[in-house]
Amino acid sequence: MRSILISVSVVLLAGGSLLAASPGRVEAQGLPVFGGVARTIADSWKRIVSDPQRFRIRPELVIDPQRRSGDTIGLATDRARRLILAVHIDGAAHLWALERGVRVGGRIGEGVVAGIVRGAGRSVEVVAVRRDGSVMALRPTGELRILGRAIPGFDSSVAPVLSADGGAMAYRTRGGEWQVATPGGAGSVALPDAARLAKPILAPDGSTVVYRSAAGASIAGRIKRSGLHIVGRLDGCGRGGAITAWAFTPVGTRVALGDARGRLCVWTVSGAGAPQRLFTVQTEGLGGAVAAMAMNGDGTRAAVRGSSGRVEVWTVSGKIRRTASVELSSGRSQPLVLDSSRQWVFGGEADGTIAVHSLIRPEESAVGWLISTAAGWAVLDRAGRFDGSQGGIDALAWSGETATRIRQRLPVDAFSESYFEPGLLAKLGAPERSDYLTVEVHDLATEGYLRPPRVAIDPIAGEARTSGESVSVTVRLAEPDYPTELLSDIRLYHNAKLVPGGRWSKAEGIVRFTVRLAPGRNAFRALGVGHHGIEGPPSPVRTVAVPAAPRRPGLRLVAIGINDYARPDWGLRYPRNDAQTLVSALRERGGTLFADVEAATLLDASADKSTIEARILEASVSAHDVLVVYFSGHGYAFRGKNEWEWYLLPYTGEWEREAASQADFDARIRRHGLSSKRLMQLVTRTRAQRVFLVLDSCQSGAVVESFRTLAGSGDDLDDAIAQKSLRRIARVGGIHVLAASRAHEDARELQVVPHGALTYLVIEGIRGAADRAGGGAGSGRISVREIVDYAAREMPRLAHRLVQEPVSQVPVGYSRGEDFAVAELREW
Repeated sequence: MRSILISVSVVLLAGGSLLAASPGRVEAQGLPVFGGVARTIADSWKRIVSDPQRFRIRPELVIDPQRRSGDTIGLATDRARRLILAVHIDGAAHLWALERGVRVGGRIGEGVVAGIVRGAGRSVEVVAVRRDGSVMALRPTGELRILGRAIPGFDSSVAPVLSADGGAMAYRTRGGEWQVATPGGAGSVALPDAARLAKPILAPDGSTVVYRSAAGASIAGRIKRSGLHIVGRLDGCGRGGAITAWAFTPVGTRVALGDARGRLCVWTVSGAGAPQRLFTVQTEGLGGAVAAMAMNGDGTRAAVRGSSGRVEVWTVSGKIRRTASVELSSGRSQPLVLDSSRQWVFGGEADGTIAVHSLIRPEESAVGWLISTAAGWAVLDRAGRFDGSQGGIDALAWSGETATRIRQRLPVDAFSESYFEPGLLAKLGAPERSDYLTVEVHDLATEGYLRPPRVAIDPIAGEARTSGESVSVTVRLAEPDYPTELLSDIRLYHNAKLVPGGRWSKAEGIVRFTVRLAPGRNAFRALGVGHHGIEGPPSPVRTVAVPAAPRRPGLRLVAIGINDYARPDWGLRYPRNDAQTLVSALRERGGTLFADVEAATLLDASADKSTIEARILEASVSAHDVLVVYFSGHGYAFRGKNEWEWYLLPYTGEWEREAASQADFDARIRRHGLSSKRLMQLVTRTRAQRVFLVLDSCQSGAVVESFRTLAGSGDDLDDAIAQKSLRRIARVGGIHVLAASRAHEDARELQVVPHGALTYLVIEGIRGAADRAGGGAGSGRISVREIVDYAAREMPRLAHRLVQEPVSQVPVGYSRGEDFAVAELREW
């Protein structure tokens, strides 16, 4: 029962733009940190609109075409509409969990041309068809089963059609004939005279097929082992309109048809009798033929999409009437999913995104977008909030120009301080939500943002340098006319790690830093932070060369594991073992890389707040050293009146005492807990420039449950606060963070190992699995980025590997510092 996390952020979308506003900043011991919303966003925005227009940008989001997934050619969902499967033209298939707010299961196979989602709960799985006609079933845990072998003559240029239960498949051969592979693998049944270019549809159980003949007639037939038995013809929606789209109802007894004149009709195809038409209705605004169609989960509504992109939703049982209409950005042949419980329509788009449209607020067009890239995912709402993995973020950027033609292109990551909203997918479409970390936001497309400043580093005086020598580094605004009242911060990074404690001369727009040089190359880069925490473009790099160190670096470890919080209902089983085993693994694999390995292992009562802080600050004596800080235990998140924060919970006798009130408990957290703000101060002030922070912590479980009624917040909010707090440590501090995401479940403690799930994977990675994760021999050295990538990639498969242990986590790593090795394989 532990978990925590960081998440990544960004999104983008061709031809749209959005954004959000930001909580204010506070200062903590000279280090700018992300604070609460004491300075209201509304007041801040009021000041923005009075500023000169020459600094305002209304950007568009841009997806890197080299990294985005291909056009969306297929959408499928389970009947409860909890999962959505997207199939892309490049053969990638991705599964999205709507209630958890994440993309799960990683990349599902290679060369996928069609798929469906079947089952429920732990038995849910994706059934996918590959380009050779083979069929596989894959669960989000990574368990893979082969259901059907390659089919000779399979035509992969036309996506096949699967029944909802995955038991039957209609496919076209290279000769142009349509076949239906029958359930149980008893061979295939031909569809005589089926039109080459028109896809048939299958009933959910695969027992009935409706297809178009070469002459244009719609034929219904039963699939049996003895062959195809024709039930009868469906004469469409009336005279003068060829059928252009169709869909079975979820129970398979009726078929909804759309024709070239924009009419919608429903036919019965059940029983022994001939099919019968129940009704026909003329759609009101499609402006032509029905291009696509989708049914809702209970078969009471149908969504029809015109070639222009307009979608209308109609009831198809009881009183027949139109209930909603929305405008999608593209129309012809793009797939649809109708979710009438959430009042959403999902539309696959030609740029590879999935647009989410609200049936309640159709005037706002799309309320969000789901975006897949080759290495990750992202979610964006119309206001500009975003969520996602680092691999999804890195492919996205905002691009725009001011009224005076000053063009700026910034990574979406530069807007993280204000616009990153963990769990955004589960929150889309709600006009007022108390669990938004940034509640009030402004539409970037219409209101824009104020351009953040550009900065430059002055030349660094002197030539002969030695390791450990202190130098003065001056960073100044690179544009004299930039309003200093819009300047929020200036940050300097030394070898990618934040340098704290700059001396400000804000009127001049200058910050002076004193920096102790490291052996080898010293690279300095700076950036300015503008209104609402938006980061400007980084300055050019300035370097200072110092003779290399005569010795290898040292490895410094601070490993914290707390089983016993002196309170029975807070007890954990494995943190002590986690911390001790991690130290052993790093000693074993790091001995050949490092001159020495020093570890401070703090267990149970020895892991109080003051001791943890002292050990982190004292751990490193040189910038050349590597510092690994590990924590296994409880964490807690809460939202106060003017701020929100996540706290790591060290050992203290204060936890044993019952809290009299929420205020009493919050006061104890602030006094005895270690906040994410303080944690960032500690890891940035330590001399080591290469820092890896690993957090296998629980912000749900006993701690949260004990105070749920006091805190008055839900699991989603706790998780979001932890993600946003810890993520900032990595991206602002310039270090590497790996943390366990609860994602609606506790971070698991695995009995068969025994370890926390995240720690188990980190130890595996250190011992060599991360180096060999790509399938090759590897380099023999294991870096922190390899460990972060390995844990994120392997977690979905862990449940299959450890059959006795249900695991449902999405660990998230965030790496903004320079990569470095922490382990080496002895046999290399």
